[in-house]
Amino acid sequence: MFKHKHYVPILKGKRAEFPALGLLHSKDRITPLMEAVPSKPATQIPQGMAAQWPIDSPYFIDFLFFDDLEDNPQPENH
Repeated sequence: MFKHKHYVPILKGKRAEFPALGLLHSKDRITPLMEAVPSKPATQIPQGMAAQWPIDSPYFIDFLFFDDLEDNPQPENH
């Protein structure tokens, strides 16, 4: 697990966040937490991170604001 000198920034999973992570000089002791944006596809974060974050470095994705379709079924059109 993490030690006391490990940083977990909480970032929105928006387009500008990915290049910003890629510009970091050192990615040691950093594990970003990306909040998924419901208006964007769920695959946006893994695709953006693949382009900017080392493949062997972990990151977290928070899907808190995504709706579960089983909990909120769509009304049927008649």
